[in-house]
Amino acid sequence: MGRLVHLDPDQQRVGLVHAATNVVAVSCYAGALAQRAKGRSGRLLSLAGLAISSVGATLGGHLAYHQALGANHADRVGDLGPADWRPLGRVADLPDGTPVRRDAGEMSVFVLRRGTHVTVLADRCPHLSAPLSDGQVVGTDGDACVVCPWHGSEFRLDDGAVVHGPATAALPRFEVRVRDGQVQARLGSPD
Repeated sequence: MGRLVHLDPDQQRVGLVHAATNVVAVSCYAGALAQRAKGRSGRLLSLAGLAISSVGATLGGHLAYHQALGANHADRVGDLGPADWRPLGRVADLPDGTPVRRDAGEMSVFVLRRGTHVTVLADRCPHLSAPLSDGQVVGTDGDACVVCPWHGSEFRLDDGAVVHGPATAALPRFEVRVRDGQVQARLGSPD
């Protein structure tokens, strides 16, 4: 994985059992292979591996579909996000402290002005594509986050990192500049 993700305790428990069943199933299949290499029947170990891997697959489906773990609906931002500067409107026209949706090329972006600072992130929650511009901004300064209006995932405004799930992927962020009172954004380089 390479990244620490904050999961709910229920997701952690199911994920641990899911991983354990997969390890046991692979061990059963390896044992069956070893038995067959010795000229014996590894049928019982193979059947045990099948039964245990079926339980693991069911738990994996429960994690993915019922507990909504692991879906990333923001992965296309790298393909659709503008590489060149795109205008998003005048700074003076952006409400202070209230997120708005703007179009940057082929995609919608979340724009938030706080005083003279403007933040631009992908507008779609990586979890299930909720419009984050409809979300609530909580916290202040370095702790400020946007809360997904559908399932409550929280993303830090400074870097798009997940503070609280069910989302597991960070929000892509955009570079921002102001030219002649006009806010412009482009897709930032991946970190």
